[in-house]
Amino acid sequence: MAKLLSCVLGPRLYRVHRRRAEGGERREPSWDSYYQPRGLEKHTDSVLALASVLWSISYYASPLAVFYLYRKGLLTMSRVVPLSHCAATIALLLAGWPV
Repeated sequence: MAKLLSCVLGPRLYRVHRRRAEGGERREPSWDSYYQPRGLEKHTDSVLALASVLWSISYYASPLAVFYLYRKGLLTMSRVVPLSHCAATIALLLAGWPV
């Protein structure tokens, strides 16, 4: 799970292929020489980009959600304890413990 999370939050990779001219000299790459991903790779890239956007939104919106739950009276000790157990379990699994 930790590897998956690092892939979701990690940078995107680009590869540039340069063709050699007839004399062995390097020339500027054309648009045809840039890396063109295939269908599954395009789909996976869009899924990972969506997961990254959702993670960013939830990261910045979580304080607002906690404030909203507190104001509505949904944030009581009887509900917080089971949720904290769940959150701790998910955090440990994402951190890769136990290995």
